[in-house]
Amino acid sequence: MALSELPLLEGPYEFLEVVEGQPVTFHPIQWELGRAQTQPPWLPAGTLVWYEVLRMHLPRTEKPLFPYYFDVGQKTLVPQLRAVLPQATLQGVGITIAAVGSGPKKRFSVGLEVAQGV
Repeated sequence: MALSELPLLEGPYEFLEVVEGQPVTFHPIQWELGRAQTQPPWLPAGTLVWYEVLRMHLPRTEKPLFPYYFDVGQKTLVPQLRAVLPQATLQGVGITIAAVGSGPKKRFSVGLEVAQGV
């Protein structure tokens, strides 16, 4: 689907920042794919770019402050998450994201927890 055909995700935006050496684990309960326009920190001020964004809703036990979701817009991370989110939300298992590097060259690894009773 073309970026322009994706639904616009309403703000506020809460972009997930994963830092090298500090993996994050969470248990998404719902997710949606859309688009958002944001200012990348490495581009000049006032430069807005449209991104494909994955919004992952989390239980309030994991994200107690509003908004109760994280947005992900990194081009290398969105497809990895899209591949595992259906299974994670269906089975209620956690997703762990680890980062390598920083800035626009940052890359990610994504893993699923093992489901109980498997």
